[in-house]
Amino acid sequence: MGKWSLFFALAYAVQGFAQSTGILLQPIDYFYKSVHEYDPQKLAALSFWIGFPWYIKPVYGLLADFIPVFGYRRRSYLILSCVVSFAAFTLLLGITDPILLAWALGMTALCTAVGDVMVDALMVEHGQRLNKIKHFQSIQWIVLSILAVLAALGGGELTEYAKQTGNAHRAVQIAAMIALAGPVILLVATLWIVREPRSQLNREGLASTGKGLRQALTSKPLLGVFVFVCMFWFQPGIAKTMYVHATETLEISERAWGLSDAFAKGGYILGAVLYLTVLGPRLSTRQLAILSVLIYGGITFGYLGLRDATTLYVLASVYGVCYMISILTLMSLAAEVCPRRVEGFVFAFLMGVMNFVRMGSDWVGGVLYGKIKPVYDGEVTEGLWASLGGMAHPVDPLIVISGVVTLLALLFIPLLPKREHTEDVPIEAV
Repeated sequence: MGKWSLFFALAYAVQGFAQSTGILLQPIDYFYKSVHEYDPQKLAALSFWIGFPWYIKPVYGLLADFIPVFGYRRRSYLILSCVVSFAAFTLLLGITDPILLAWALGMTALCTAVGDVMVDALMVEHGQRLNKIKHFQSIQWIVLSILAVLAALGGGELTEYAKQTGNAHRAVQIAAMIALAGPVILLVATLWIVREPRSQLNREGLASTGKGLRQALTSKPLLGVFVFVCMFWFQPGIAKTMYVHATETLEISERAWGLSDAFAKGGYILGAVLYLTVLGPRLSTRQLAILSVLIYGGITFGYLGLRDATTLYVLASVYGVCYMISILTLMSLAAEVCPRRVEGFVFAFLMGVMNFVRMGSDWVGGVLYGKIKPVYDGEVTEGLWASLGGMAHPVDPLIVISGVVTLLALLFIPLLPKREHTEDVPIEAV
């Protein structure tokens, strides 16, 4: 394994467990659900605001592209994010107030998002130079998925432990202690592997970066990818609402939910391997986009059949495969439309859009769930929402909406960049 493959693998391994969507995810959800009685809408809103730093990723990319820190465009930002992230995870050990806890989680999200932008910018730079964008991305996500499986299993066990002992915050503390290793690993990897020429803020650099921004703003392929991403990821109610529906309505245990998450992350591994060895080398990115819409929309409709832990495991496993193929395709699309000198900004912008749409639509789903559930409880008998009451569960209309919108992304396939082959070539060739 080359040094850059190793670095990207370690960086994404850290993301697989040391963030609020890693080993902390289920303990945090359970803490707010059980101690503070958060419903799906509040849980989704909490996640949306904790994840806010991920929506403004272009700001970090723009700073790195324009303003070197201590003479470096990537390395210094990575080091600073690791140091602050370690401090933020340490704060989680002693915080019990829900508002302060949310702020601390937001700080860990900020540091992880900044580090992610720098890692992705390095991936785009060296991936374009070495023609290894898909190779690097596949390695990243295979490693991330392996660590995410362990994080999901650990989070499920910690949450079940919290449920049995009646101490929800203890699970958060233990998860935070484990997550502390993440910024340490990334810091060591950065100091060891990342070497870049010293840079400074000068007129030539600003002119070059400004030219790249103008190219990005007038790029039709970039506009096509933007619209496609928005349509693809609008999935209201698939995350937090599904968690509450499974654990409360269907009475699936916290341990089983954590295990299903592990099955999904295991599916990530299979999906990444399929993408790396079978799909990526044989299909154009546009063909992969069509495939992603069909399989992801299909598995979304599959959740209409969720009834118990067994069906949850099966659906989660298939979902994981479909999700990984889709996310790698979308990231490849994003990387392919990045102009030179603003790789960090453009890639971060598209990833920020992706995160905003996903988390924002889940919040929308939580709001809609609050409108639909009274119909099933017999509290509302007329109006628009009452017409949706013919399905088995109040989450079902949200599943249908999610699947339909994802499939509608097929209408925007003609806007995507078109290639006759799948080699990773410089963006000027688009």
